[in-house]
Amino acid sequence: LIRSLQVEEVIVTPEETSWKDRLIDAISRLEGSQARISVVPSLYEILIGRIEHFNIRDIPLIEVVRSSGDPVAAFSRRLRDIVFAVFLIILFLPLWVVVALAMKLSDGGPVLYLQNRVGRWGKPFRVIKFRTMPVGSEDETGPVLARADDPRFTPLGRFLRSYRIDESLQLINVLKGDMSLVGPRPDRPEFVAKFVQEIHGYNERNKVKPGITGLAQIRGYYHSDPAIKLKYDLAYIYNSSFLLDLVILL
Repeated sequence: LIRSLQVEEVIVTPEETSWKDRLIDAISRLEGSQARISVVPSLYEILIGRIEHFNIRDIPLIEVVRSSGDPVAAFSRRLRDIVFAVFLIILFLPLWVVVALAMKLSDGGPVLYLQNRVGRWGKPFRVIKFRTMPVGSEDETGPVLARADDPRFTPLGRFLRSYRIDESLQLINVLKGDMSLVGPRPDRPEFVAKFVQEIHGYNERNKVKPGITGLAQIRGYYHSDPAIKLKYDLAYIYNSSFLLDLVILL
């Protein structure tokens, strides 16, 4: 078909649920285990993947889940987060004052909105945002994912959400150590409990600090399916570097 139709691009989709996805899901639930788990690669996996430099006798192996526990890298990332966060807070401070005044003048309600999110290793924390909806907007419905055309947004809130200004206060969460500048976006506990049951390997993203932005935010869409966002998050986690962080931030 490629030859006869002069096809330029072919995309092969994976099985809906493969044993490899189930394996990643099972490993992601092994909290506290230090076991190294590897697979013998096929030619296909050698073609698309990176072979780690270890083997059993003469058989090459691919480590299924790589550890992200390098203390030097962790210290470097934390220092970088603090320096960038302080700089950006100083830069955004005048804007925050204007937003706070505009919010008080528009409806007189509270400026800040604190929301429970799930952080590294499943530890809960409270994320800081500018309020974009009326007080009590979820009293009747319970937790609901916001949509781009969500009627619950206030006029000012819709503007803040359009330019993600409401999320900029999370620089304070970065200073506190709850978040990093770059990483998977933190989800609410109610949604995490649902996604862990429905999406294989979802727990794996909780092994790093959540971020203000990430690969899923610049490559996916705001309302992309969580399973698609997970693929971007895992691609970032296993290939993270200072250069990649810088590209995402820019």
